[in-house]
Amino acid sequence: MVTDTCSLLVSVNPHAPNQTPTFEFRGPDNEVSHLRNVLAKNLMENQWDGEVDLHLNLLSALELECFPGPSLNLSKFTTFFLVDFVVP
Repeated sequence: MVTDTCSLLVSVNPHAPNQTPTFEFRGPDNEVSHLRNVLAKNLMENQWDGEVDLHLNLLSALELECFPGPSLNLSKFTTFFLVDFVVP
């Protein structure tokens, strides 16, 4: 989740994992539109940094300090990212 009502599907090319991935936002049109604009602006100004990990690149490109977590108290669980590699 990028916000409480918007999520982001990130597709990384396994043959070129340091290149800018493709992004697909899912959620209400007004939020998706805003996030697309923020991402496009930041990717044009600051190219994707292949030396920085995916998580930090996404936070920077979306102008976020952190991704929101679930509203439940899941302190005993570890936060993780699911990365799905698709071979074209």
